[in-house]
This record gives sequence, structure tokens and C-alpha cells, in this order.
Amino acid sequence: MHLLVSTLLFCLFTVSGVLLYVPQLVLLARGGDASALSVSSLLSGVVNYAAWDVYLGLSHAWMLLVTNTLSLVVWYALTALALRRLPLTGACLAPLAWLALLVALVLVDRSLLGPVLGFGSLLTVAPQAISVWTVPSVAGLSPTTWTLLAVQGVAWLVQSLPTGLVGGIVYGVVASAGSASVLSALALRGRAIPAVADVVPRVRGDLPAPATTDLTLAS
Repeated sequence: MHLLVSTLLFCLFTVSGVLLYVPQLVLLARGGDASALSVSSLLSGVVNYAAWDVYLGLSHAWMLLVTNTLSLVVWYALTALALRRLPLTGACLAPLAWLALLVALVLVDRSLLGPVLGFGSLLTVAPQAISVWTVPSVAGLSPTTWTLLAVQGVAWLVQSLPTGLVGGIVYGVVASAGSASVLSALALRGRAIPAVADVVPRVRGDLPAPATTDLTLAS
């Protein structure tokens, strides 16, 4: 039974971690526009994934290490494709500073590496989890990506809680809570925004009201 549970968890980690960025990777590979991607975020991800590998290896969390490494490969491929089309400018400064901090932690006090990496995940997820409630439109957000991130967060919690893996617990909470916020906003605002858009023309009176079929499609 324990072997079966471990195998299922491994598959869950792998699927949620690797597939999380595959849609964006495929889009870029097909010549998609990379201008909306943040160079700083991409490079910070390069640092984070490598640092998580170090942390998980030091913690002997082998299952998480394997799945994180697989996710690392996908992220590195995504970053390599994107950087061929994006200017670096000053975007390297923040990732380099983050790298310097993580290296210092490894050399001075490795026990702090996990919590700090978890905090780094908070810096990545929290802005989107908050702004999704205030931006004019949520059309550009992918429910699939955030659903997979939620699954990944729960899986990390399940794996990390029994062993007391602090970094994994912090990341699991951050990923789960952030995904819940984004998915809730998508569910609530995704229906509210078309309704508002339909009301505005009728209030102004300079555009015809939408047909019944349009209302049906919008809902």
C-alpha cells in the first residue's frame, strides 16, 4: 500500500509540475509572441529551480527532487526559447541578487534555505493572486495552469508535512492559497465581466443591445 501511494504521489508531482509550463513552451516553440513574458521572472525561476534541487538533495527528499528536476528541464527550455527573442537589459540584476542571497544561505546556514525558498515562491505567486481581483479583465489567465499549480501545492503538502520539510510546507501553502484565490476570481469575475460589458452599451444608448444568442454565448 505504501508503495502504491508513493507511486501515485510521484505521478501527481510529475504531471502537475511538468505540464504546468508545457502550454507556454509549445506556444513559444511554434513561434508565439514572447513579449508578455518577464525576463526577470524567467531568470528568477532558473535560480529557484536550481536552488530547490540543492535544498531537496540536502534534505534527502528524493521524490520531490526528481519531480523538481523534471520541472526544471521544462522551465529551462522555456527560458532559453524566450530569451532568444527578449532583450536582457537590466532584468538580470534581481535574479543575480536572489542568487547571491541563496548562495550565502547555503554557505552560512543551510537550515534557512527552505523557508527562504518558500518565501521566494510567495513573491512569485502573491502579486497575481491579489491583482486578479482588481485587473480590468481576467481573460488572459489560464485556469489550467492555476489548477495544476493547486494540485502541485496540495501534493507538496502531503509529501512534506509527515517529514517536516519546512520549505515544501511553505511552498505547498503558498501554491494552494494563491491558486485558490486566482481560480475563485476566474470563476466569479469571468462571468461578471461580460455582464458588465453588455450593460454599458445599453446605458449609453448609442449601441444596440446584444441579441439573445449573444447573451447565451456570453454566459
